[in-house]
Amino acid sequence: MRMALVLLLWDRWASDFLLYKADSPLHWAVFGSYMIATPMLFVGVFTQFAAWWTSATMLAVFYGLGVMGGVESYTHHHTYLLTSFAVLMPFLPSGRALSLDRWWAVRKAERAGLPVPPAIGPTWAVPLIGLQLTSMYVWAAYDKCNWAFASGQRL
Repeated sequence: MRMALVLLLWDRWASDFLLYKADSPLHWAVFGSYMIATPMLFVGVFTQFAAWWTSATMLAVFYGLGVMGGVESYTHHHTYLLTSFAVLMPFLPSGRALSLDRWWAVRKAERAGLPVPPAIGPTWAVPLIGLQLTSMYVWAAYDKCNWAFASGQRL
């Protein structure tokens, strides 16, 4: 899920957050933070810290640039969903599998002659992410259950 989130964030915002497009100190800070935190989260370097950092960056994008800055494209429902997914990411056991952090922990345990640490952890945030995704689909279907949409008037 960690890598999928980063790929979604890159797909949605990577072209917007190129440093040469920054025109204010807030943009420089947010764009630079995005360009450092998301690759760290993707490869799993200091993964829990990178998850918190990415979460804070996405909140700054949604609320700082979108809501307070008035950039409408950062306040759409799909960007809200990505932001809320990023906010829940630090509560998942990120970095315990498929990461450089895991590789380092395994090597350290092997050198010390200790058992390899387990690659499991609390996953209580997964049902919350599923609930968000389900509610998005339910309300999208509900929104489309009217004559204006079925007849093509909304198109």
